[in-house]
Amino acid sequence: MAYKQSISLKPDYAHAYNNMGNILKDQCKFGEALEAYKKAITLIPNYVEAYNNMGVTLRNQGALDEAIDAFKKSISLKPDYAEAYNNMGLAFFELGKYEEAIEACKQALSIKADYAEAYSNMGVVLKDKGMVEEAMEAYNKSISINPDYDQAYNNIGNALRQNGNLDEAVAAYNKSISLNSDNAD
Repeated sequence: MAYKQSISLKPDYAHAYNNMGNILKDQCKFGEALEAYKKAITLIPNYVEAYNNMGVTLRNQGALDEAIDAFKKSISLKPDYAEAYNNMGLAFFELGKYEEAIEACKQALSIKADYAEAYSNMGVVLKDKGMVEEAMEAYNKSISINPDYDQAYNNIGNALRQNGNLDEAVAAYNKSISLNSDNAD
């Protein structure tokens, strides 16, 4: 791995540790990824992206409270970090803290108004709260920003299915699949 070589040549290269953590996270080697992020943060204590990436990894492990703490640390260092707010919203959602999740998504959108993923994620929270019309508005806003955002179409399909609109749900799922053949859920 090129990052390991970089680190062996320059052991205080924090960015290489962060990037190595991203690769390990993508390989679902979460423990090793966390160690890489911690090393990056040791080298650069205010390394905003490393805290965010650590939060994503912790969330993937189901350590939601720890993930939220990592996102909050990232946000405390960079208050306009929309991605950290969006990621924190997902963690709150998974904890069943819907109001906090919606607020985090709104905060992400106040920073980055064209953030299709945050609109789609807010829609997921609203749908689970039973606010299907509001969820559909959020999904449609997501698609208006990024017409090729396959996950938004998948989420629309889920909302339509929940409301019994099966033909429309199938059409939304088909659109999602046509945009990304990896969508099998």
